[in-house]
Amino acid sequence: MKKLLSGFIFLILAATGLFFALISRSDKPGSTRTAVPRIYEGLSATPACTLHTAGGIHVLAAYDGKVYHLDQKAGVLHRTDMPSGRTDTACIPGKYFAEIPASLQVDSTGIYVYPANQQKIYIFPHNGGAPDSVSARSLNYSRGARLPDGSYYIHRYDASSKKSSLRQVDYQHTGADTKLLYEFPHTDDGGLASDGQLILAAGEWPVIYLQNHNADVVVCGQDGGYQIFQTIDRTPAENSVVKAPDGSWSISSKMLFVNMDAASDGKFLYVLSRAVSHHQPTTAPEVDLYRLPGGEYAGSFRLPAMEKSGVRHIAVGDGLLYASYQHHIVAYQLQFP
Repeated sequence: MKKLLSGFIFLILAATGLFFALISRSDKPGSTRTAVPRIYEGLSATPACTLHTAGGIHVLAAYDGKVYHLDQKAGVLHRTDMPSGRTDTACIPGKYFAEIPASLQVDSTGIYVYPANQQKIYIFPHNGGAPDSVSARSLNYSRGARLPDGSYYIHRYDASSKKSSLRQVDYQHTGADTKLLYEFPHTDDGGLASDGQLILAAGEWPVIYLQNHNADVVVCGQDGGYQIFQTIDRTPAENSVVKAPDGSWSISSKMLFVNMDAASDGKFLYVLSRAVSHHQPTTAPEVDLYRLPGGEYAGSFRLPAMEKSGVRHIAVGDGLLYASYQHHIVAYQLQFP
């Protein structure tokens, strides 16, 4: 009787273990690895200074020797001179909207904040005054960036055609669709599969679009052309979104959020990647560098965690790589071979 009972219990435990193994295998996202070994030789990132922040850091940008960091809970965009630690309030987006901006851009003409659900772009002056705004109702966006000539590059999903695309738009003058730059091959997914980051670069290839969930990087030229290269993880855009019975879309549990953030100094694209390094038992995220505009892999940086928090956002400027953690920003001095 005891043998029968123990055998019965064993079968139940085995069946339960198999059930949870199947659930785990089918529902939880796996990890992705780089297709080639990462290269660390010749590249180094040395901490130059560290800033502790009281609130969380949700968006990061760099301009004119200062780092801009958004505390979304407080609704305040802070501006910090890292060497001195002096911090002031650049603007208060929380007065105008509550969502985390899809994009943040700072240049000589102002601070551009892109809350996609508001169907407009807020332009805050550097002196802390009230913002101006540009309507995006004529052509809504999910990500945005402004070029020095005043034109905007956007990522958008068109519900009528069920296609995602990159476009150059003249919001400032006519709001008309100026130019179709690139149409993503994934359709009828609400634009989720191609969601990513719009990054400004320089020269003849001024705009880069990095996708969060797969390896394709689209580099857009001033002449309307584009070229595509892949990050070293080579992640395909498959099984990325699921459709509910009511027709709404959501991120699949199998989705791999590989490329967390990106920045560019015009020469390199810096990608904060969650891909595990080839066959090494290392932990992500790491920063991978790609030469522009062709996308040749140039090497990687390992950045340490701080108080059990990994790097969440990056920005570059004045030869420094800014990395934000949960409550810290570290400015790293970069050295190249």
